[in-house]
Amino acid sequence: MKKMNYYLLVFIWLCVSQMLQAQNVPQGMRYQALAHDLKGNPMRAQTISLRVEILAGGPGGKVVYAETHRVVTDAGGAFSLTIGEGTVQNGQFSAIPWSTAEIWLRTAIDERGGNDFELLGSSRLLAVPYAFHAGTAEMLLQSAGTSEKPGCNVPGIPFWNLQGNTLVNDTCHFIGTNVAVDLVFKTNQAERMRLTKEGNLLVHGEAEITDNLYIKPDSVIVINQFSVLENASIEQALVIGGKLDVADNLTVTDDTLLIRHQLVINEDAYIGQDALVEGNLKVNGNFDLSNSTLQVKCLNILGGCDWFEWSQSDDILKPGEVVVIDPLGGFNAVHRSTKAYDRTVVGVVSGAGDIRPGISLSQPGILDGNTPIALGGKVMVRITGNVHPGDLLCSSNIPGRAMAVKHRRKAHGAVLGKALSLPNEEGLVLMLVMMK
Repeated sequence: MKKMNYYLLVFIWLCVSQMLQAQNVPQGMRYQALAHDLKGNPMRAQTISLRVEILAGGPGGKVVYAETHRVVTDAGGAFSLTIGEGTVQNGQFSAIPWSTAEIWLRTAIDERGGNDFELLGSSRLLAVPYAFHAGTAEMLLQSAGTSEKPGCNVPGIPFWNLQGNTLVNDTCHFIGTNVAVDLVFKTNQAERMRLTKEGNLLVHGEAEITDNLYIKPDSVIVINQFSVLENASIEQALVIGGKLDVADNLTVTDDTLLIRHQLVINEDAYIGQDALVEGNLKVNGNFDLSNSTLQVKCLNILGGCDWFEWSQSDDILKPGEVVVIDPLGGFNAVHRSTKAYDRTVVGVVSGAGDIRPGISLSQPGILDGNTPIALGGKVMVRITGNVHPGDLLCSSNIPGRAMAVKHRRKAHGAVLGKALSLPNEEGLVLMLVMMK
C-alpha cells in the first residue's frame, strides 16, 4: 500500500438532509468534502477516485455495501457525490441494516482518478436517517419462511411495517387499548375521531367512504358530514350531526336513523324502522319506509307532483281521466265519470303527461286497489271544451273528461280543481287538485 505523501482529505460534512427519494424510502445521501495536499493546498480542478464503504458492527466490521466514484474537484478543491449512486462493488444500498447494527463509513482515495486506492480512515454515523431505519425495520425478528404466528410474549412492533403486515397475531398485535377508556385520534392538536369504550364511533369532521358502508353491532355518530360513494347498509343506529350524503342506495333494517341536518340519497332508500330527519330529506329514487315513522321538518320530493291513494275500479282507466264514487262497486270503488257537475267526483287518475305521482298513501289489506287516484297536488287532466288558466274544473257529460265550470251554483261540491295551463295537443291541462 502506498504512503500518503502528496495529499490530505479533510471531511466537511455528511449531509443526510438532502436524501434522494426513490418511492418512499431514500436511496442515497449527499457527501461533500475538500481535498488538500500535505501542505494544506487545495487539489484544484483535479480528477480523483473515491471508494466508499459502509461497515456494520464497528470500524472493523463487515462491509455490507461498497461503491466507487470518479469526481472532479472545483477551484477550491471541493467535490460532492451521492452515496448510493456510485459504481456498486458490493451489497445493496437498500439492504444496509440501519436499525439493527452500528454503522460506520470508511473511505479510500486515488488522487489520479484510477483504482489504486489509499485508505483514509473510518467514522461512525451517529445519527441514523429515519427513513432508512423505517425502510429496514420490518426485518426485525422476522425470519424467512416462518409460517406460525408468534405468541404475545414476542414484541409486536416488528410485525408492523411499510411493506405490509406479516406474522400478525390478532390476539396481541392490534391498535387500541386493554382498559375501559376511549381511543382518541388527533391531528394538529385537535380531536378528529373517537372510538368510545362502549364501541361507538364519533367523527368530528367529514367522513367519506369510497365504497360500501356496513354498520352492524353498534352506533356511529358523525358530528359534521358523512359521505358514502356507494351503498350504505345500517343494522343499528346511525346519528349524523351534519349532512349524510349517499351516492347510491341506503338501507336501514333494524334501528333508528337520526339526521340532525340534511339527508341526501341519490338512489333508493329503504328504512325498516324509524327515521328522524331534523333538516332536509332528499331522495332521488324510491323511498320505502316500511313499518316505520318518518319525522322531518322539510321534505323535498323530486319524483313527482301529486299525492294519490289506491282505489278499485272495474273500468280500464287511462291516466288523466276523471273518476267518481262507484256505489255498486263495493268498498273503495270508483268508475269513470259520465255526467256534468257530478258531486260524487273523487279525483283524477294519476300519471298523465309524464307527471309522476309524488306521494302514495295506502294501507295494505285495507285500502288496496288497482288505480292511483290523485287527491292533491298538480296533475294532468283530460278536458273537453274551452279551458283557460284560472278556470275551475268539474266533470262533464263526456266520459272521463273535465270541463270549465259555467254555473257556480251547480258546481257547489263538484269542483275538481283549477286549470293552470291551456290544453296541449293531447287535450291535457295541468290542474291543481282542489276538491270542493
